[in-house]
Amino acid sequence: MHERAERLHQELLGSLARAIEVPTLVASLETRYIALLLGLYEISAANSADRRSHHAHAKGLSALLKTGTSPLDLLRIIRDGNRPDTNGLSEHCQGTQPRFRPRGIFSVPALSEGEECLDNLMLDLDSLQTRFSTAFDTGTFSPGLGEEISSLYERFSSWSSSRCPGFKPITVTHLKQSAVNSGIAAGCWPGRIDTYFDLYVAGVWNIVRTSQLRIIDMMVKISDHHVDREASLHWIPRANAVVEDIMASIPYHLTDNLHAFIDEYVTGEGINDRGKSLGGLLLMHPLYVASNFSFIPEKMRGYMKRCLLWIGKEMGLGQATLLAEAHDIDRSYLESGCVIIWAGFLG
Repeated sequence: MHERAERLHQELLGSLARAIEVPTLVASLETRYIALLLGLYEISAANSADRRSHHAHAKGLSALLKTGTSPLDLLRIIRDGNRPDTNGLSEHCQGTQPRFRPRGIFSVPALSEGEECLDNLMLDLDSLQTRFSTAFDTGTFSPGLGEEISSLYERFSSWSSSRCPGFKPITVTHLKQSAVNSGIAAGCWPGRIDTYFDLYVAGVWNIVRTSQLRIIDMMVKISDHHVDREASLHWIPRANAVVEDIMASIPYHLTDNLHAFIDEYVTGEGINDRGKSLGGLLLMHPLYVASNFSFIPEKMRGYMKRCLLWIGKEMGLGQATLLAEAHDIDRSYLESGCVIIWAGFLG
């Protein structure tokens, strides 16, 4: 099976190389899908000994889409109207017709309606985090930076609370604490279990949640810098609530039949009927990011690592195993993976 996969991988590489040589094919959806599939293969084949080269395919996708190499650059091309495969449509629809709005990562009505647009919230977070990182490295925080960060958290919270009911998670049950006090199996964390409209919606919610955790991380660091323990502790209950939301989404991502899993849950042995690998693909980066925040309880962080190991073993996504075990994952490696996954949202 592995040899056949490698052979198909090489055939796709050849197809991509030939397509890039033809000017009319460079900007085609087919060429982008080939680059996307190659990147997904590298994510699946990654392991501790060979992290694979999904960097190259992420850069290839970025080049085909004429963006930068950050996943947030995929948002910018939609906001600025520069998506290469829809420019012709945009021009064609000018005049008496409403201007065509190309489909983006977060542009479905349930995500973009209301006073705040998720695309802009994510871009504002990126800008603010860049400023924070510079201030943190130099130890010089501007007087209003903390207020800006706190305000952005409230904007994310307002966006979350203002979504239409069909887009919000629905709680289906609460798992009771099993007899197992340590080493809780994937999907069996005691507490709430939520269901979603589909995996895309569930994935978007966890992108929002990890964004909120990044904001909390900045606030905790600012509070620690000013030796303000009370301010730091103020954010911990919020962090715990966000993490509980992520935990409640895990069974939905990993099981084929959530209700059957709930009915069978007795011993806490874990998931017997795994779901689509797409669920693990969308879940693994949020789990990795959340598991590396020191303000999250160690038991929760350990559980998230075990879920990553499960995704790697049961869903065949080697990068999930790597994320669970490696201690030297740099930002560019994560961003390359996100570019590949998010590019799949563009349609």
